[in-house]
Amino acid sequence: MLDATPRAMGIELSDLKVPDPDPGLEISTQMDMEVVRSINEVAYGYAPGDFPPIDPLPGTDCYLARLDGETVGVLLTWDRGADTEITFVATLPEARGRGVAKRLLGFALAQQREAGKAASTLISTKLGFPVYSSLGYREVGGLEMWERRKPADA
Repeated sequence: MLDATPRAMGIELSDLKVPDPDPGLEISTQMDMEVVRSINEVAYGYAPGDFPPIDPLPGTDCYLARLDGETVGVLLTWDRGADTEITFVATLPEARGRGVAKRLLGFALAQQREAGKAASTLISTKLGFPVYSSLGYREVGGLEMWERRKPADA
């Protein structure tokens, strides 16, 4: 059965549209894989303890967004040569609608551009697609994720 149809997206970092900052949003680059795991778990509706641990690859950078001292958004960047791959983007449901993911990603990409990266790629969910498009990402293709499932009458 077809389970999902995420979109592959890319951006030349020279085309990045950095959003205006939110003075109430604090962004840091503290490496904390447990926070990344737990926020992804809640944001994507996993049962407590079901989201697997995240083992960072060499060249991983971690970005955290805080509102009123609470971490509400996360993402990771992976070094892929001239490209920076974006993954594990998540915002807690109660913080959605404030532009947390957009500002966090804009900050991360601006840092990656300053570090000499030329482009960025990611795989987008339906929820993330408008966020990424607003920063300048363009769709470059689609993916299909399939699962083998037992028939309902089995």
